[in-house]
Amino acid sequence: MCFRVLILLSLVFNVYKCSYKDDNELSMINLNCIFQDFESDPYGCKASHLSVSSRKTTIQKVIHGIGDYFPNLQRFIITKSRLRHIEWRDFRNMKNLKVLSLNENKIERISQCAFQYLENLESISLDGNQIKALNERHFMNLPNLVTVSANDNSITELETDLFQNNLKLKDILFRNNQLKAIRINFRQLRSLGMVDLQSNKCISIKFECCDYFSEFIGNITQKCEGPGICN
Repeated sequence: MCFRVLILLSLVFNVYKCSYKDDNELSMINLNCIFQDFESDPYGCKASHLSVSSRKTTIQKVIHGIGDYFPNLQRFIITKSRLRHIEWRDFRNMKNLKVLSLNENKIERISQCAFQYLENLESISLDGNQIKALNERHFMNLPNLVTVSANDNSITELETDLFQNNLKLKDILFRNNQLKAIRINFRQLRSLGMVDLQSNKCISIKFECCDYFSEFIGNITQKCEGPGICN
């Protein structure tokens, strides 16, 4: 057994290849492992990287209990699958997670508490889903966040306080959404290196570290509803 819902099929070069049964269908999962003592891990494997990437997968929800069995996970990737909802308990006991990628699924809703356990998370990628809204509560417990990417969704607004607890942010990517209002306080993000807001309803603009920041803010203020910064 890999863990409660996974069946170990083979082990090659420290990669577990497992089958996951979801709604009576099987999907393949790769779980990268570094071997260690059975005393410190009942499965004899310090898993650092879980990856699922295939158009053929049928995973519709994050497998509950992964964090209980593999608390050392640093990278969690489920892409090109059928995830629809991200629940508050999906990433419980994953305090070591640094990279979360859920690109190219069918995600419509994310619980406001879904990322509350991920205090060491550095990168979150939600590209290519059906997300319509994100708010400050989604990111409030992520003090080490460096990169947020939510390109190719249907998000209409970026709230003033969206990243008020994420002062280490360097890259903010919301390309090809439906943005009509951008109210983020960009000036409080002192480490900001890139903001990509291209191909949106109210604006198509990209800021990089060597560009004129005031001009960037001015464009947002002029073209999008509400102020570009907090007054």
